[in-house]
Amino acid sequence: MENKQMNIYARLLKVRNDIQRSGMKKLGENKFSGYSYFTLDTIVPVVNDLCDKYGVAPIISFSQGVATLTAYNVDNPEEFIVFETPFVITEMKGQNRIQAVMSAHTYFRRALYLIFADICEPDEVDYRSEEDRKEVEQVKQEDDKKEKLIKEIIKNKENKELQVAIKNELKETGAKSIKELSVESLTKICKEVIK
Repeated sequence: MENKQMNIYARLLKVRNDIQRSGMKKLGENKFSGYSYFTLDTIVPVVNDLCDKYGVAPIISFSQGVATLTAYNVDNPEEFIVFETPFVITEMKGQNRIQAVMSAHTYFRRALYLIFADICEPDEVDYRSEEDRKEVEQVKQEDDKKEKLIKEIIKNKENKELQVAIKNELKETGAKSIKELSVESLTKICKEVIK
């Protein structure tokens, strides 16, 4: 069947089958959880080549909490398939707002291409070892403890001795704010000053 006669579903099936046979490699590595994954810069060239070959135009857009990939039949643009996923922007420590938006775009573009191309990846939760789970739980407990210590410090912020202790700890550690201080530093401040 010639491409021009294929509907969007036949074209998508051809793209998906060729991707599975492409030998595309997982170049990304999650060192924390110990698995590999397909990166956007690996997926996009393969998808673009096959979409060009079979006359499919994947267009990505973001709006009101939804990331969308619309796959158009280039020979009949009124024929299309829509793929959607919820879209959120999460700011990570050390990122400004623009970096957070760009990170989210990259992550969700990758997710949409995986859905569009029906590329399977491991479920991160299933691949975590018991040791990894314990490490994640320990990090969560430390974060909770840190949050409680910061609340205690903020509650006592008028204490002059506390202000001096915080200033000294910031200077000693090179941290710019109390949020950057370790649990050990925060505990030390609280034990020394807050009775």
